[in-house]
Amino acid sequence: MLKWTVGFNPQKECPIILIWISLPELKLEFSNQKTLFSIANIFDKPLKLDKCYG
Repeated sequence: MLKWTVGFNPQKECPIILIWISLPELKLEFSNQKTLFSIANIFDKPLKLDKCYG
């Protein structure tokens, strides 16, 4: 997802891909921002947490 701009070209590749990661069986003691960001960092730089956690 990108903010629309005047020069938007749908044929050009986007350098950013957003993904949501679900961890349904994660123990409650690991459900803090530091731990979740460490897990998400395996895939790439995490941006923010879902409202459930953040």
